[in-house]
Order: sequence, then C-alpha cells, then structure tokens
Amino acid sequence: MRIDKVQNGKDTVHPFDHKGPVYCVLCGNCNQKFSTTRRKEHISYIKHFHPEKSALAEHALQWGHGTNCWKTQIVAFETDFRKKCFIESFFINSTPNVINKKSSDLFLKIYKEIKEMYGYI
Repeated sequence: MRIDKVQNGKDTVHPFDHKGPVYCVLCGNCNQKFSTTRRKEHISYIKHFHPEKSALAEHALQWGHGTNCWKTQIVAFETDFRKKCFIESFFINSTPNVINKKSSDLFLKIYKEIKEMYGYI
C-alpha cells in the first residue's frame, strides 16, 4: 500500500466548502469574541469536550459558557479562500476581547496600518 500524502491532523476540506462566510461568535456571558470560518467545527469541539482543539471550546469549557449562550454574526462573505483567511486574521488581530490566539506583533502592526488607511475591512 502506497501513501501519497501525509495527514496533518485536520480533515480535508472540499474546495466548494471554502466559499462562504467569516463568522464572529460572541459569548453571551462575557462579551468575548471569536472569529472563524468553521463555526460548526468549533461548536462540535465544545459539545464533545475537546478544549485542546479550539480556543472557543477552551473558553466555553473553562468558564462553563455552553453553546446556548453564543450569538453568531457573519462579518464578511468571501468566496476566495485566501481573502477569507485574510479577513479572519484581520478580525482576530484588530478586535478587542477576542478569544482567538493572536499572531505576531508585526502582523498586528500591518493590519492596524491597513485599517487606518482604509477605515474598514
């Protein structure tokens, strides 16, 4: 048996599933925010008690904030996968009270400059 590719621990996502929304999930108990393109996956981690797989699941399970208190908004809709990842990263790095793990300070500086230049994204 020949193995053609190495698994990275994440499910393979069909290209058609890359299209769609960037979500902002708001905790109804403490106003913490979480950005994701895979909302159902993170909710599943909460329901199946896997805090190691998601910052959202870690927050919910650590503080007892179950899935019934989460409010979801679509902050952007982008069909291009790379642009969608950029929007999600921008949201994570420019929004206060975010649960997501943040990127480096250089990343944050670049995003702040873009936000100041354009006033949106």
